[in-house]
Amino acid sequence: HRFLTSLGFTLIVETLVLIFMVRIVYKRHDIPLKRILLCSFFATFGTIPYVWFFFPNFLDWSKNDTYYVSEPFVTIMEAVFYNQFLGLDMKRALLASIVCNVASFALGAMMIAQGWWIYW
Repeated sequence: HRFLTSLGFTLIVETLVLIFMVRIVYKRHDIPLKRILLCSFFATFGTIPYVWFFFPNFLDWSKNDTYYVSEPFVTIMEAVFYNQFLGLDMKRALLASIVCNVASFALGAMMIAQGWWIYW
């Protein structure tokens, strides 16, 4: 259940941040909202299993070491998604991916630290 809770949280946060980056920061109104939503969904859904299951379970590393490898991997892979499916140049795609991932990671950590995280 923790994975599903985190997946839902990550999808919501990263999708909202991606919409903000594309529409407000990059002022790209030519990209349909539906395309942004689908891209965010597939990028997040396609990469979060690596953070949760592959890196921690198939490599005998500490939790911190796992983050040092998995988060950059996910950030780069999601940037490739944004580049290919939204037509963002790689520099903008990478910046959007960094902002999305930092936002979901930091907000999740803050919520857990404050006792606001709900696992069902």
